[in-house]
Amino acid sequence: MIPMQSIEHLSPDERLALIEAAQAENDELRQRLTDADKEIESLNKQLAEAQAGLAYQEQLINRQRTVVMQQESLMDAIGAGGVSAQRITGD
Repeated sequence: MIPMQSIEHLSPDERLALIEAAQAENDELRQRLTDADKEIESLNKQLAEAQAGLAYQEQLINRQRTVVMQQESLMDAIGAGGVSAQRITGD
């Protein structure tokens, strides 16, 4: 902030010019803030979409793990049955 005694010697036109310059700088800063807010909003949206995609991929991986475990259990059961059948039949 400019001290009052430093602007007392200014003419009314100079004071008005100073106010207008300050207002223009204020407007520019407000616009930059608005632009930054829009960018943050856009990045937050992208982050939410990426997180949703990641959550979906994690669900798919978990389903695949379940299927693999079921298949492994089935193969173990079949393998155990095969061993028993070999012992019984001698094949």
